[in-house]
Amino acid sequence: GSRRSRLEASIYQNIGSRSSLSLTLSQQDYWQSSVTQRQYQLNLSTHYKDVGLNLFTSKSLNETRGSDRQIGFSATLPLDFGHRATATFDTQKNGDHFSQRATLSGSTDQNRLNYQASLSRDDDHQQSGALSLGYQAAFGSVGAGLTQGNDYRSVSLNASGALLLHADGLETGPYLGETSALVEVPGIAGVGVVNAIGVRTNDRGYALAPYLQPYRQNQVTLQTDQLGPEVEIDNGTAQVVPTRGAVVKTTFSARTVARLAITARTVTGQPLPFGAQLSNSDGAVVGFVGQAGQTLLSTGNEPQVLDVSWGEQAEPRCRLTIDPRDMDQSQGYLMQELTCR
Repeated sequence: GSRRSRLEASIYQNIGSRSSLSLTLSQQDYWQSSVTQRQYQLNLSTHYKDVGLNLFTSKSLNETRGSDRQIGFSATLPLDFGHRATATFDTQKNGDHFSQRATLSGSTDQNRLNYQASLSRDDDHQQSGALSLGYQAAFGSVGAGLTQGNDYRSVSLNASGALLLHADGLETGPYLGETSALVEVPGIAGVGVVNAIGVRTNDRGYALAPYLQPYRQNQVTLQTDQLGPEVEIDNGTAQVVPTRGAVVKTTFSARTVARLAITARTVTGQPLPFGAQLSNSDGAVVGFVGQAGQTLLSTGNEPQVLDVSWGEQAEPRCRLTIDPRDMDQSQGYLMQELTCR
């Protein structure tokens, strides 16, 4: 019958800074059965340099089938393929039966693409191999797997995702969870969310951030380090406290700007004076001239005229006509040499 109850107790102890020892005891029984199953498992883990070593032994006691003893050892080491990868080798003895397995696993593309390949054999000369690939896209997750044994082969395909209908439209995501956040970065596409693999804002600036903790303060943080210099976000972190099962909307203040690197000179060919002030048509100061007539500005993409003033004279001494659409781009900045007239 199905399981009726399970009782489990664990003891965990660190041994120095690199090792740990754990002991787990469990007991379970079943409906419409007098059978009680007990299991004892001892696990020792340690690290030597970058290699992880693990030794375990377990014993299962069953009133009808007697005892079943298992012992195993595994070693895991990191590999450098330009991305995170590990190789694991393990061997197990289950009663009088031996088996060995080698596994290569890793992820790349900011953990969105993951893979695993394994080969195994036992003392009955049974061999098998398995290969699996998975990709976490902004719209959902897709995966494929292949398993080959001595006398069998299996192929699997899987896909999953989430849909959310809200006042502004329909959003897709790789997963949702019981409690989630609808993230809005208005008009900015491709913005990732920290701790949400594969999640990025779509063309309308929306993304789904899953698995929030209900009735607790959750931090929703944008991956601002991956944004181009043309994107400005006032604050890339928001605090939310959702109720259980809620989808809380979190809107970030963001805009697309043109970042200009201008070298400005007077009509006589001299660099504009250090500290000269640049003002827009509303009289607001938008920047100052640095050394050699250079200035950095963040503006919209529309053409405009800037007044330039310096010294004690309040009136503009000359004007700069800028048009970001006509400027050459380099390292995220629009660059141009201009004459102040």
